[in-house]
Amino acid sequence: MTTAWKTLLATCGLLVAVVASAQPMGGMGPGRGPGDGPPGARGPARPERSLDDLLPPDPWRLWFQRVTLEQGALTSRPDQVAVVQDFVQALDTVQRLSAQRLQQMTHPPAPPPSLGLDLGRELQMQAGDAQAWAQALALLQQRWQAARERLDGGQRARLEGAWLAAFAPPGPSRDRSAPARD
Repeated sequence: MTTAWKTLLATCGLLVAVVASAQPMGGMGPGRGPGDGPPGARGPARPERSLDDLLPPDPWRLWFQRVTLEQGALTSRPDQVAVVQDFVQALDTVQRLSAQRLQQMTHPPAPPPSLGLDLGRELQMQAGDAQAWAQALALLQQRWQAARERLDGGQRARLEGAWLAAFAPPGPSRDRSAPARD
């Protein structure tokens, strides 16, 4: 081989090396680089949803928020102010207890490693929580009866509408990334 042919082959080899190094690595398809997943994947992976993201909002919290927003419209007479405030306070207690119960169900506390599981203590705590929940609901029911006696039909309808809006089953999801339900 002559020197001219050797120079030409070396130049072609260098040109091929430059072109090859400029291309995306992996050959995973257009615009995809190494580590982007299999060739059939569409776009980057979606982040996983946490349990909190999958749970519907707490209806007690929603009802409390709606009633708090409507509180000014619920008290047209001075004798209604104290009754509505008592009702809202009882509803606040119920929604806080509901949030605590939801937190305990989704993120249960681990027993201390030195003690291990004490089923008796755990059941006693559950019974105490249930008793506090029952007392809060009974107080809310009493406050509702007192408010119902003082409020006129339109004001009661506002409270009942807030209840229905908070406790109605959610409509179909608008999230297109969620799997279709059969």
